[in-house]
Amino acid sequence: MSRDYTLFTGQWADLPLEKVCELARDFGYDGLELA
Repeated sequence: MSRDYTLFTGQWADLPLEKVCELARDFGYDGLELA
């Protein structure tokens, strides 16, 4: 069974969303939920 993980992006608040998505992909995340 897979588990959900939360990636806190506060430390990257100065980066464009596109760059944050690239970083998440490089870290092995399957996707992001924006809130």
